[in-house]
Amino acid sequence: MRLLVPVLAFTTEEIYKHMPVVGERLPSVQLLDMPEVNVEYIDPELEKKWDKVYDIRKEV
Repeated sequence: MRLLVPVLAFTTEEIYKHMPVVGERLPSVQLLDMPEVNVEYIDPELEKKWDKVYDIRKEV
């Protein structure tokens, strides 16, 4: 949800208001920390495939 705040500010605020409270409740979703990268999800081979797709897209 935090990653969507720049795109869907009002919608993410509404979602945040209706989420169950877990720990400290900040007054706004925009005050939450950004999620940290999980190194287990980093896949260099997949990144190479997407780089190729982006290169083809530029040509098209």
